[in-house]
Amino acid sequence: TNTVSNISYNSASISGEVTSDGGASVTERGICYSTSPNPTIANSVVVSGNGVGSFNANLTGLSGNTTYYTRAYAVNSFGTSYGTELSFTTFSTPQTISCNYCGPAGGDPISSPLLVNGIIYAQVNQQISMTAYKCSNSQYMDCNSSGFTNPSAASIVSYSCAQGTGNNINQVIFFTNPGVYEVIGTTGNSTQQKVCTVSIVINP
Repeated sequence: TNTVSNISYNSASISGEVTSDGGASVTERGICYSTSPNPTIANSVVVSGNGVGSFNANLTGLSGNTTYYTRAYAVNSFGTSYGTELSFTTFSTPQTISCNYCGPAGGDPISSPLLVNGIIYAQVNQQISMTAYKCSNSQYMDCNSSGFTNPSAASIVSYSCAQGTGNNINQVIFFTNPGVYEVIGTTGNSTQQKVCTVSIVINP
């Protein structure tokens, strides 16, 4: 079992290699995985051909925020052999958009890339432009206490806030690390606040 890569909230890629056939042809090889240690072919498997050599397997349909155990396997007429066990943890499952904005389009914030079922999907270092509508001319964006914020702010490289009396507020952010981030947009004044929470899935 070589490496685990491209971990998301519901998928991951595993690479393996059959270095020897043990004296009989390898009829099946692949990756087995489970939420319990020491997975076998009795658990979930992804078949990746046969014979000796390197191979890759894409695990899909995984649960969010869950630790999985995985290892390569190979089958020949003598039996089944397993590689070293590796473990990884998927990201948290993204939540659909939740807003009480009073702007156009049902109150959703405008964003680029566009929202897909209430979730933004982007790549590492891809710029994401987000726009929040104001509810009235008396509202504003206070960059010190509100705006588009994130609990993992250290992963946000570019963070800007346009403050003023226009019709909306814009920010451009991008992330250096893969993961699922909850980004909160707030607009308003001392008497009225409007909040919108958006999940952003950052893929490698």
